[in-house]
Amino acid sequence: MASASRSASSTTFITRSATSLASEFVKARVYSARLVHEPLGLRAVIHTVLPRMGNRDTGFFPEQGIGSFQKGHSRIPFARSVIDLHAHILPGMDDGAPDLEASIAMSMTAVAEGIEIVAATPHVNRDYPPDARAMAYAVGALNVALARLEVALAVLPGGELAMATAREMDDETLRAFGLGGGSCLLLESPYGGELPWLEDLTADLQERGFRPLLAHPERSPLFQEDIERLSRLVDRGVLCTVNAGSMTGRSGDAARDCALEMFRRGLAHAVSTDAHDNARRPPRLGNAFESLEPDLPGVSKLDHWCTKDAPAAILGGDPLPERPALAGARGRRLRRIFSRSGE
Repeated sequence: MASASRSASSTTFITRSATSLASEFVKARVYSARLVHEPLGLRAVIHTVLPRMGNRDTGFFPEQGIGSFQKGHSRIPFARSVIDLHAHILPGMDDGAPDLEASIAMSMTAVAEGIEIVAATPHVNRDYPPDARAMAYAVGALNVALARLEVALAVLPGGELAMATAREMDDETLRAFGLGGGSCLLLESPYGGELPWLEDLTADLQERGFRPLLAHPERSPLFQEDIERLSRLVDRGVLCTVNAGSMTGRSGDAARDCALEMFRRGLAHAVSTDAHDNARRPPRLGNAFESLEPDLPGVSKLDHWCTKDAPAAILGGDPLPERPALAGARGRRLRRIFSRSGE
C-alpha cells in the first residue's frame, strides 16, 4: 500500500516537474532546468543544445552551441524555434509511438527540427478511452528518459479528443487533457457526418471555461465542402491548427487547397506536425510554408507566428498576439476552387 502511494506521488511529481519546466520555456524562456525522479534517485539536466557524441549513444553529432548542430564538417543552423501542439509521441498510448524507444527517436527528430516544446496528444475516443492517469505517467516517464539522454525537448500533457467523446466528458476529465495542463482542448475534426451539434459543443465548452482548438480541419470533408462553417466557428473564438503535411500536399490536394484558403482567410492559428512515428509521419515541419508560397505569396511571414508566438499564447491561456499581415493577392487556384463557397 505504501509502495503504491509512493508510486502515485512520484508520477504526480514527475508530471508536475515536466509541466513546470515547459511553462518556464514558454513564459520566461529559461533554458536550463532540473527534473528529479525520486524513486530512482535520478537527477538530470535538460539543456537547449543537442547531446554530445557518444552520450548514451544518441547518434547526434557534437554540440556546437545553442541553435545548431554539426553533421560531418558542415554546421546546420536551426531555422525555427518551434512549439508543436499536436503529436502522438507518448509510448503505447494510441496509434502513435509503440514504445519508449520510438518516442525517444521521435523526440530526437523533433529537436533536430528545432522543436523545443511538444504537447503530447494521444487519441481519446472509443478505441482509446480516456485514461488521464496513464497519459500523465507516460508524459513524466518520457520527460525523465529524455532528461537522462540530455535531449532538449519538453513534453507536455494533452490529448486529441474525438468530439463525440468530449461531449460526454465531465469538466475534471477534460481539464486533465488540456494542452500543457491549461484550458485549451484539442478536438479532432470529423472525417464524416454532418455533426449538427458541433457549434453547440464548442459553445458549451467555451461556457465551461475551455478553449477549443480544432485539429487539422483542412482534412475534414465537412470543412472542405463548407469553409464558411469553419469561418463562423473561428468568429466565435474557436482556434485551428493545420497539419504541416497538409500544407506540403502529403494529405492530398483537397487538404492542401483547404489549408491555403484557411491561411488566406486568417482561419489558421497554429501549424503542428501531428506526428505518429519517425518514418511515415515524423515530427517535421519541413518546407510547409515555402510550399504554399506559389499559391499564396507572403504566407511564409506567418511561419514564426504559427509555430511559436500563437502556440505559446495558446499554452499560456493568453490572447493571441497580432497576426502578421499578408498581401491581398490570392492565387488563381484558390479563386477557382472556392469561388462558389460564398454563393
